[in-house]
Order: sequence, then C-alpha cells, then structure tokens
Amino acid sequence: MIHLGDFLRVNAGDPALAILHGGGCAVGSLGAPASRPARGDVACSGTVEDPRRAGLEAGAPGDPRRAGLEAGAPGDPRRAGLEAGAPGSTLADPRRAWCPTNPTTILQYDYEGTAYTAPAQSLVVSPLPDAPVPRLASPFQSAWDAAVHAAKVEDIRRRIARGDCYQVNLAVPFTARLADGDDLAVFLALLRTSPGPFAGFIRRPGRPTVVSQSPENFLAWDAGRITSSPIKGTRRRILGREDTTRAELLASAKDRAELAMIVDLVRNDLGRLALPGSVQVDAPARLLDLPYVHHLVADISARERPGTTLDDRLTAAFPAGSITGAPKKMAISIIRELEGRPRGAYCGAFGWSNATAGQLAVAIRTAEIHGDRITLWAGSGITADSDGPAEWDEVQAKAAGFAAMFGGGR
Repeated sequence: MIHLGDFLRVNAGDPALAILHGGGCAVGSLGAPASRPARGDVACSGTVEDPRRAGLEAGAPGDPRRAGLEAGAPGDPRRAGLEAGAPGSTLADPRRAWCPTNPTTILQYDYEGTAYTAPAQSLVVSPLPDAPVPRLASPFQSAWDAAVHAAKVEDIRRRIARGDCYQVNLAVPFTARLADGDDLAVFLALLRTSPGPFAGFIRRPGRPTVVSQSPENFLAWDAGRITSSPIKGTRRRILGREDTTRAELLASAKDRAELAMIVDLVRNDLGRLALPGSVQVDAPARLLDLPYVHHLVADISARERPGTTLDDRLTAAFPAGSITGAPKKMAISIIRELEGRPRGAYCGAFGWSNATAGQLAVAIRTAEIHGDRITLWAGSGITADSDGPAEWDEVQAKAAGFAAMFGGGR
C-alpha cells in the first residue's frame, strides 16, 4: 500500500489530481466532464412546488412546530446532547469521517450539475508532506457587505411571510489572491489547520481546482442502506465557552426548526428510492464540534429498493436540501435570483463509489482556486425568525475556519 506522502512526491504536478482525505484516503486522476450532467430532477425542472404541499403535517416528525426534539430523544438539551463517544462528540473520531473501502471511482459534481469522475486507488493516510504555508496578497473580500446581506435576508423573510417558501440557504462569495503557494499547498495547509471529516482536493481539466474541508455527509450507501446527515444551525466556537455555546445551540428554537424543516425534506428525498416504510430519523439533532464552529446535525436513513443506482440517488436528492431550502425547487429559484452568479463546485458534491457502496459529501467549506485567485463561499439558512446581523456573523464564522490557514481571520 502506498503512503499519501510518497504518492504526492511523484504526482503533485498531475493536472487532474484528485484526493479524498479523512478516516481513509483515495486518489485518482480526473477525466473530462461526463457527457450527461448528474443533476437531480428537482433542480433542473422548470416547475415550482406548491409550498402548501411541503409535506409537514401538524405534529408529524419534522414539523417545525415540534422543533424536531422530543423529550429525552438524542439531541434533547435535557440529555446534555453528547454521550461519551456519541456521533459528533469528537472531530477526530474516524468512524464519523469517510474511509473509502476499495473505491473504484472518485466523483465530483458542480452545483449546476457538471460531473467529473476518476478511477480511484486507496492509499495509507500518513504524516502530511512538508509544504510552505501559503500567504494572501490581500484579505478575503465579500461580494457584498453586511447591509446588503441584511437586505437579502429581509427579502427572503418577506417571501416566507407570503407563503413562497419556508427556508432558503443564502451564500456569500469571498475572493482573495495568493501571494505565494499553489492549490496543493492550500489543501495541505487546510488539513493541518482546520481539518474537516470529508476533505477533498480536485484539479479539473480546464476548470478551477476544488479544495474542501466539508463536515457534511450528503449520501452514504452500503448493503442496501442509505443515510444522509444534513447540517443546520451554527455557532462560533469560543475558547473556554464551548459548553455554554453548545447549550445555546441545542436550546435555540430557530436553529432546531431550521434543521427540522430540512429533516423533513431529506425524508421525502430518500423516500423516492426507499422501500415503503423504511425511512427513519435516527437522530433528529446532535452536536458536531469543529475547530471554529459548533453545528446541529440530523441523521436520516432508509432501506433502498433493490437495483438502486447512483443516478437514482442523484435524481432523488441532488442538490442537497441543506444548501438549497424548502420547498427545494422554489428555494433554488430564489438562490439564483439573489446570489446572481453560479455556485460552481460550492454546494455540489464529491466522494467515492464502488460496485456496492459509496459516499458523497456536500461541498460546503469549499473554495475554487484558479491560478492565484481563490473564491470561497459561506452560507446560512434563512427562515422567518432570521436576523440579518446574526446571519452575517454566521457566514463570517464559517469563512474564518478556511481563512485561518493564512494566518488570521477573514
């Protein structure tokens, strides 16, 4: 078995290099885009869902009026939220990071649907090779300021009030230029300073390089079982105040409702390829601690119908509900209008597959690097209870983890 460090000493200059790094490691060399874009029919359809059919019966699991947490259920703040060894209790737990088992293919999908694939091989995760820490020529600059963001948040809240939607994920692009270092140096620095459970590096022929520290499992499937773990609800991680911040996040009605809406959406997505009656919410809300933020995460699973394919999974669920909103079609339309530019790799997906299993991460905490230019996105879910300044602080907190590798904040 080859070690990652040894592999990179030979292949660092590969113009189509792909690396997945977490509990395990896989590498490959990407080819040209797939002839048929991988795109969920939710995203490419021209029709819009009626929000009155959003699938939330009063009192049903996922109904935001229940806030998604039953007394004594996993994630209930009355249980303190984190049992010893519970999922999310430690970032370093390899059981919660991807560990490719005999991967045959590395996969990457842009938010707009372009697909890239690469034959894959497994490597041994080893000490990272030495590389200089890249420096920025200037700090990251957001595409709009706090006041403009607050206006966009209010726009979405008005649409929610008139019944167009329930939640929309609004993302902010940040751009900067590298003073030195290259795309691989950025990835290695990211692994050292702010590792995520699902890290990825993907050079795409003729396109920007994708560098990701994603914490979110989009879809994982094995032996007929499929799971999804959407993230909704974020707080800055403040040294010495972790317990207080965790408790505030678990007790937040706004964040719990935000997650509950997406749990219901994911239940519906998985239901499109599941055996009848097999969709279940394994954890309505649990905590995930990352170096710079705390998150609320849910776990939803189902038993797949026999013969389910990768295309079936993407058609049912892509793009992820956590980075679009509810109802999904309407949210995608609003995102396109308010953000005003393609998302590219951000909020797409990347991962691995073989004949019987696979896993895709949501491409959040993700940047594209083109020459010396870096574009990073950070977003948050906007609901009826959203506050403009608080949403701005959330995107700043998410961007800070990436920016920290360059020696400071955003």
